Amino acid sequence: MGFFSKIFRRNKAANTPLIAEPPLPEFEEVFEVEEVIYNEDPLKSAVARADVNSPHTADFVEENDLKTLILTLMVGLDEHLARMVEKPTNHHKGMQAVGIFLRDGKLAPIAFMQWNQSPIQGLAARMIVKGKSRTVLFGPALAMVRNIAPYGADFTALIESAHEKGNIVYLLAIDGLAYAVFEVSHRIQEVIKVH
Repeated sequence: MGFFSKIFRRNKAANTPLIAEPPLPEFEEVFEVEEVIYNEDPLKSAVARADVNSPHTADFVEENDLKTLILTLMVGLDEHLARMVEKPTNHHKGMQAVGIFLRDGKLAPIAFMQWNQSPIQGLAARMIVKGKSRTVLFGPALAMVRNIAPYGADFTALIESAHEKGNIVYLLAIDGLAYAVFEVSHRIQEVIKVH
């Protein structure tokens, strides 16, 4: 009987590793807004924008209203992603990062109609802006270039700089005029578990 117990113990010891394998690390994607530029009055020249006494054009929209428009588009995006079967794309996650960046508890979304989403073009909706029904677009800069009027040198510099760094760039446009640009970084980081 002792002979068989020695063999059994020897086989059991051979099957158990001497060093425990460390657990595999877990990673998560992180999307963060790196830089933002708002242009409340895109029809003004850069010189006129610098002059505080220069009157606003008819297309002037305040920064808080621009943020509200984006948050409103994000409500539609969140509803869309909740119904989606497949996983969200990086563009969806990047746009959500902009929404999270803008949520401060003070801004409330407004009503929208005809909300639409395209994986390449971005988000679009009809909203009432300054008493008029307008088309609000929010999407990747490369896709939006064909749908909007030329924008200022500050937007161009941010877009080129962001692309050099490998970041995603989103533009907000109202009726074809660019009002805001967002640079969003994307990285993978290890999840540190606290026991």
